[in-house]
Amino acid sequence: MRFVGPGCPQVRVGLLVGLLVLGCIAPGAAADEDPILARAFEVHHRPVADAADLIGSLLSPEGKVTFSPRLTTLVVEDHVSVLDRVGALLESYDLPPRNVEITFSLFLGTDRREDERKTPASGNELAQEVRGVLETLSNFTKWETYESLGSRSVTGREGDRIVADLSDEYRVVFSVDSVHESSGTVKFERLQLQRFRIDEDGAENVENLYTAGAVLEPGKLHVVGAAKDPDSNRALFLMLQAASR
Repeated sequence: MRFVGPGCPQVRVGLLVGLLVLGCIAPGAAADEDPILARAFEVHHRPVADAADLIGSLLSPEGKVTFSPRLTTLVVEDHVSVLDRVGALLESYDLPPRNVEITFSLFLGTDRREDERKTPASGNELAQEVRGVLETLSNFTKWETYESLGSRSVTGREGDRIVADLSDEYRVVFSVDSVHESSGTVKFERLQLQRFRIDEDGAENVENLYTAGAVLEPGKLHVVGAAKDPDSNRALFLMLQAASR
C-alpha cells in the first residue's frame, strides 16, 4: 500500500475540517449548559444597596446587577451558576435584625502613689471576672486603684442607635452594626464614651471622652481606657461584654 496519491490529501483535509467543526461546537455546548439569564431577588431585612455591594464580587465579567430601593428588589443578570451562588449568599445575609445584650462597667483608675486616700473598688461588689481584670491592670499599669462609676446592661438590635446612661455624669452611645450569625461576634462601627451635664439653663453639655469602633467576641470581657495624657494620674476604664440574644 502506498501513502501517496490523490486520496491521501483528501483524507487529511477531511480530518482537519472535522476538527474545526468540533472546535466550533464545543463552546456553544458549554454556553447552553450555563446560559446567561436574569433573575430577581427580593431583599426584606437589609438595605438593598448593601446587598448589591455584597454580591458584586460574585459576578462574572458578563454579569451585572440593578436594583430599585423603593421595591427592595435586586435584578441580577449572569450565568445560571453565578445566580445560584448569589441566591445562596443573599439567603444567609438577608436575615431579621438580631438582638444583642451589652454590659458596660465604668471605673476610674488612680495612680495610688499620687493619691493614697482612694481605696480600691470593693471586691464583694464586683463579679469575679471584673475583679480579676482590675487586679491585672494594677499589675501592669500605674493606675493601681479603681473606683466604680457605674454599670448597666442594655439590649439592642442590629441597626439601632442606643444611649445608655451609666451614671448621672457618664453614658455610652453606640450603634450595633452587625451580629455574626455563627460566631455571635458583635461589631460596632462607632462607640462613644461621653461625659455630660445639664447647666443652669437646662442645656446639655457633652464631652466625648473616647470614640472608636469595636468588635466584641461573645462571652469575653473587653477593656478600653482613656486618659487626658500619658502623665495623668487618673484614667477611665470601660469594660464591655456582649451576648447575642
